[in-house]
Amino acid sequence: MPNTNTTKTEILSIHTLTYRYRCSFQTYYGLFQYLVQNRNCIFTKHKHKKCEKYTTRTLHPLGFNRIEFIDCMIPDRDYHEYKIKFTINPRILTGQTSQPRTHIIAKEQLSQLPDILDTAIHDLCSPYKEQLTDGKFQRIDYCCNLWFIEQELAEEYMRLLRKALIPYPFELEKILSNSQHRYIPEPNAITITCKSYQLSIYLKLNQLLDEITRQENGIIPSEHVSEIENAIGQIRIELREYRSQLRINKKKIHCGNDEAFLLNGSNTHPYTTLCKRLGSMYGTGDFWLYDDARDIIKESDYKPRIKKELLEILKVVNAPKSGLDISKNGFDYTYLKSHMRYFNELDLSPITISQKSFKRCGENFFPNPRKYISGETAELLRTSDI
Repeated sequence: MPNTNTTKTEILSIHTLTYRYRCSFQTYYGLFQYLVQNRNCIFTKHKHKKCEKYTTRTLHPLGFNRIEFIDCMIPDRDYHEYKIKFTINPRILTGQTSQPRTHIIAKEQLSQLPDILDTAIHDLCSPYKEQLTDGKFQRIDYCCNLWFIEQELAEEYMRLLRKALIPYPFELEKILSNSQHRYIPEPNAITITCKSYQLSIYLKLNQLLDEITRQENGIIPSEHVSEIENAIGQIRIELREYRSQLRINKKKIHCGNDEAFLLNGSNTHPYTTLCKRLGSMYGTGDFWLYDDARDIIKESDYKPRIKKELLEILKVVNAPKSGLDISKNGFDYTYLKSHMRYFNELDLSPITISQKSFKRCGENFFPNPRKYISGETAELLRTSDI
């Protein structure tokens, strides 16, 4: 049986989830027509190779961010596979419609979420609810939010986080720059991806402004003002687990075929995964001014050779336009990783605060992100949903 003896900080809440059903053509076509005729859904058609997909966002106010009907021809067989996918915002699903972009469902409500989800889908698809069986989660976005006292502090913290070591076999997400005509790292975020999950840390205000102005042709409607104000100082840490990772979690919590345990607040594995990944990116120590970090190393009990190597890493990593990413600093990945334990023992991250940053924000210290998500500290924060 899954372990239900967990603490609040060992659980991550959920921002978005994707739930999928396989079905017959009769259910696929019948439910499609029902949603068009009885729910006034407007669908957009997309075609990719052997698949046709029909997507609607009409029911977004009810918590169904997106509903997709997917018809795929199986290669080398005269056979169609029919799937229906629901992408859902759990906070809206529970009736909390205010500020859905900046807030997530409260951890205390997670125990009720599987039943709420089941009821919402069945109510939406009532004539076909008996045919929709054996649904599977395709993706769950676990996340937490930090609100810094000021937006400037959040921006400085994000500058530190963007200097992360990219752990093997993850890849750093990049975007196409229209001005530079090449792919560059995200300016207000860091996102790393592997086959089973993705970790993204980003400034919510910048992401929200980009999203709204893009949707509204550069105009910010009055109904979004309160949410934009709430995003000031906010950093979101989001772990997006795909189906392969969710299957691993199910095996670890010994829940058999019951997918509910991925939602109901008893699954601590996303929190463990997040802590492990943050540790590999930043170490477990805090961010200090460069001069302070150098003094901590010099005053340590390590042998002169180790001190020399740590000081060299510190110097190179904190040079302009550098960081822990080996594509920028020229270090061997194994060499850097092996030296991280020395930094961890000193409770010091190799990433430091520059004098330029210190002059901007006036802070000579930032806690490690692991200490924030564990609830160990709330220094420099206005609030959080940890």
